[in-house]
Amino acid sequence: MMGGAVQRIVNLGGGRGFLRENAAKSLHRIDKRIGHRCQITEALRSWAQQNEHWLTYKRNGHPIALHPDTPSVHQKGEAVDSDELQRFIAIAADHGFIRTVYRWVNGVWTLVERWHFEYFTERDNHRHEVITLVQTSSGAWHLPNPIGPKTKPKPKPIESEEDDMEPLYLYSEAHDRAFMIHPVTGKKRALPTAEYEAAKAAGRKFARGLTKAQVDQIPNG
Repeated sequence: MMGGAVQRIVNLGGGRGFLRENAAKSLHRIDKRIGHRCQITEALRSWAQQNEHWLTYKRNGHPIALHPDTPSVHQKGEAVDSDELQRFIAIAADHGFIRTVYRWVNGVWTLVERWHFEYFTERDNHRHEVITLVQTSSGAWHLPNPIGPKTKPKPKPIESEEDDMEPLYLYSEAHDRAFMIHPVTGKKRALPTAEYEAAKAAGRKFARGLTKAQVDQIPNG
């Protein structure tokens, strides 16, 4: 899982969603290995999306989902759900994506969510291979095309996508201040008191519990 410096949130391309930088780059290496963009059902989730999964779990008992205030690994941008990746378990594991959802079933420790993969940087044997991200004019970061043409291509700009992700909110007790984190750039902005109160009134959920050092690592923007 992610550690160290704060990472950018990266568009995976092909309508597959977003992941944090290390996980996204690893998925790009998998794409190149299998020869096409791997199918992804779901990647990074907003608080609202995670809450929908949580309510479904509470109502039906499956699929397993954590409360959005936990938060889940999906909310951290370090997990994917994929049907296709189940066909490439060894490749996924070699690149740090591991299936983690086990439960006791009739006395046997059983994998109960075959589609769920979490990314572990320290288990990625290819993490030092350099992947250069592509930035659009809007400032969003994208993975490059995993399957390049045989001849050297001319630079081609990526069309900017409409960003439909919700911003992330956190409250730092150490700073006694609320912040909003942009879902694409990953940069934080301190919220004035009036805006903080308005966000609370609108039902926005604020992550808590980060240390001063962790908050300070998030770039300002």
